[in-house]
Amino acid sequence: MAENDPEKAPGRATVSERRNDRPTTRPLTRWGSPAEQETIIRWDRESDTVSLFTADPTIARRIEADLVVTRESIVDGQPVGRWYRVSKTAFRFKVGRRAQKP
Repeated sequence: MAENDPEKAPGRATVSERRNDRPTTRPLTRWGSPAEQETIIRWDRESDTVSLFTADPTIARRIEADLVVTRESIVDGQPVGRWYRVSKTAFRFKVGRRAQKP
């Protein structure tokens, strides 16, 4: 990553960009109230990637099956949140159940 990359803030741990080289990450620590264990999807028209953030350990385990951690948020030496990136062409999401064909 470049030194002036806004995604890399001082004091943040950056993990390998390539999934095969990724070191084993520690599980996220449950921190704060359930309302603070949020997941945020950032999709803007200017970028060709989607940014994801989660502070929910369950969602983090599911995301890490397919994506690489790009940044970690650390509180008291424990990971409490993680950022991920994926290209817009590879990102899919679904709300609710699909309608059944008659």
